Amino acid sequence: CAGTLPPANDACSDLTAAFLLNCDETLSGTTALADTSAGLNETCNDFTSSSPEDVWYAFQANGTDNYTVTLSPGDDNALDGVLFIYSGDCNNLVEVACQDTGFTVPSGEAITLEAPAAGIYYVRVFNWVSGGADFDISLTCESNCQQPFPAVNETSLSTTQVSNGFLAEWDPVPFQIGCQIQARVAGASNLLGAAIVSGAT
Repeated sequence: CAGTLPPANDACSDLTAAFLLNCDETLSGTTALADTSAGLNETCNDFTSSSPEDVWYAFQANGTDNYTVTLSPGDDNALDGVLFIYSGDCNNLVEVACQDTGFTVPSGEAITLEAPAAGIYYVRVFNWVSGGADFDISLTCESNCQQPFPAVNETSLSTTQVSNGFLAEWDPVPFQIGCQIQARVAGASNLLGAAIVSGAT
């Protein structure tokens, strides 16, 4: 068998663990000899490519973090990059975002998704002009958890004594997955006890 094969990630359905983007990791790739995925948008930011010979990547979102996919020119400096992100699955892709800033070579692109719903997201990369180009692609993940832990709005907090205990209620904090409840005598500084309560309320 002679000749050169297309990239291993030439189609969305070709994706394997080797093309899964992980936080703070950079992968090198190429669009050389890639085919065009039929039926997908070729226009982004009013720029239409006549030869979107694409390759594919994917990443997993947890439902709370922010994610930035960055596409950078490779060593050949031939990339006029175009970047698309989709949700759904390879048989039913839903366009979430795209980025194409203009006609310059070399040029990269970046897309940030702020706290997207949990699930797999598919990343489509192509060179705006015909012909292959090398590139680097990376994923940056930013936690929305605050440090130190955020406090609830005290005006929403109410504590009611019920039989042999207390009922505490409050408005949830954005992205809250639980709260620490502390007990102390009113006006005293010493802590009597603490417990973690999971959930938003």
